[in-house]
Amino acid sequence: MKKRILVVDDSPSMRDLLRFILEGSDYEVSEAPHGWSALAQMQASLPDLVMTDTMMPVMDGEQLVWRLRSNSRTACVPILLLSANPNAREIASKADAVLGKPFSRTSLLEMVWSLVGEDSGGGTI
Repeated sequence: MKKRILVVDDSPSMRDLLRFILEGSDYEVSEAPHGWSALAQMQASLPDLVMTDTMMPVMDGEQLVWRLRSNSRTACVPILLLSANPNAREIASKADAVLGKPFSRTSLLEMVWSLVGEDSGGGTI
């Protein structure tokens, strides 16, 4: 069964890039343009990983991480922060990992594997 990853980023081109990389390694990907949208999607079903940007309108990554960690239903969902913000490490204390932008395909996939386990078959670095 494919691992499901929710990509939360206000940039359509970043969401497209992440979808391309992740689906190429056989992950199932859903997208949200901000934190509120991510929370709404997670009402129906929880992903195996939330991958979020830090700077977004409506609800930013810091607020999203705080809400996920403070809810018993979502508290154990792994969170990977993707950020060009050098201060993201402060937010990282509540997330499972931080990956700085720009990042390589290899470093992204290695981080995903460390959080959710190896890809579900077919994908390679």
